[in-house]
Amino acid sequence: NEILHFNANGRIIDRSKGPIEGFDRPFDIIKTKKGDMIVSEFASDRISILTKKGKFVRYFGKKGIKEGQLLGPQFLALDAYDNIYTTDFGNARVSVFSFEGEPLFHFGQKSPSFPGFVAPSGICIIDHVIYVADSIKGCVYKFDTAGNYIGELLPENSFKAIESMREWNGYILLSSLSKAYLVDVKFSVIHELVSLGNAPTKITCATGDANGNIL
Repeated sequence: NEILHFNANGRIIDRSKGPIEGFDRPFDIIKTKKGDMIVSEFASDRISILTKKGKFVRYFGKKGIKEGQLLGPQFLALDAYDNIYTTDFGNARVSVFSFEGEPLFHFGQKSPSFPGFVAPSGICIIDHVIYVADSIKGCVYKFDTAGNYIGELLPENSFKAIESMREWNGYILLSSLSKAYLVDVKFSVIHELVSLGNAPTKITCATGDANGNIL
């Protein structure tokens, strides 16, 4: 229940415990262009905002099924306007907030054109297209920034399970079970990048650093 800050050598140089009552199962963390940090808290059904130095600023969201409410928020993404997109696992949707915490809209329900999410997981935004994975279906869907369904990037059963997705040099860095993959969004081509072997382990998130390494 902490946010840990490591230096390049892997040594902890700072830690944040969040608000007065502490974090409650922090799940994902991303940074804005200004360096502020956004943290999803899976167990408390909320999203916290921290400064780039890790000082807690505010949180928003609460347990529920209505607009602006969450049930187990997981992965996060930001659009060009710093609107926050989170995969709302318990509600089987993507919920969208302004950076100030105002609920904007949600999407992902079943419709005549879209089959609906079962277990939304990883999410990332590349060139104003929102890519959202469904862990159980093992596929990746495409939406515009208003939440309108565009189509499939990867069809069902492309993976046995999908965890995180991160934008990396115009590609998607995707984690699944004990492996990480690079996905070409133009041609829907999948390249295996990292494997931890057959040990009973799981990569919950893979991301790139400033030197081109994969963490």
